[in-house]
Formats: sequence, structure tokens, C-alpha cells
Amino acid sequence: MLQKPQEAADVAVLEAYQCDDFKDRLAGLGVAQEFYEKDKANLFSARATEEEILLLKIEREQELKTGEAGLVDLSVTQLMERYIVKGDVSRTRQARARTRTHARGRDCARAVLQSDQLR
Repeated sequence: MLQKPQEAADVAVLEAYQCDDFKDRLAGLGVAQEFYEKDKANLFSARATEEEILLLKIEREQELKTGEAGLVDLSVTQLMERYIVKGDVSRTRQARARTRTHARGRDCARAVLQSDQLR
């Protein structure tokens, strides 16, 4: 049995972000998530890592669909702000729906969606 799963997970996260290859990065984050889940005291870290993996996949998917570079590695708030600036309410909604954003990002998206409904 692994004695210090949190430390192993932390190292896996650091190593994952050293990877240039997108698939290797996702795999490394997956390993980190598994380690975090083994340490019952770090379930928040496990969920946060799970959300980061999902966000990276969404960002990559959008890069491939649109040909727009520079989306991978944005925070969900930055991604939504980029869509808002472009006036792309549809993609703002999609990013909001596919990730459980923190309060600032959620509030930002809510404001845009409400302003869209007022038009």
C-alpha cells in the first residue's frame, strides 16, 4: 500500500504539466486523480483534478473545432471571458454547463446569460 498518496499525486500533477504531449498530460493527471482518491482526506483534490481534465478536453476540442490556438491551459473563467468578449453566448453556456465552475466564473456566465435574455 502506498504510504503517502497525496505526495505521489502532487508529484504526478507536476510531472503531467511538464509534458508537452496533450495525451501524456491527461494520463499524468489521471494518475494524480487516482492517488488523490486513495487518500480519503483529499477528495476535493481528486474532484478538482477531474474537473481540470474535463476542462483540458473541452479546450482541446474547441481548438480543433475552431482552429483557434491558445485555449488549452486557460482557467474556466478565462475561457468563458474569451467567449464573452467575442459575444459567443452559445459557447459560454456550453463551458458553464460542462464544468462546475467556481463562484466568479459562474457569476460571470450568469451575468452574460441574463443580459442575453434581456435582448
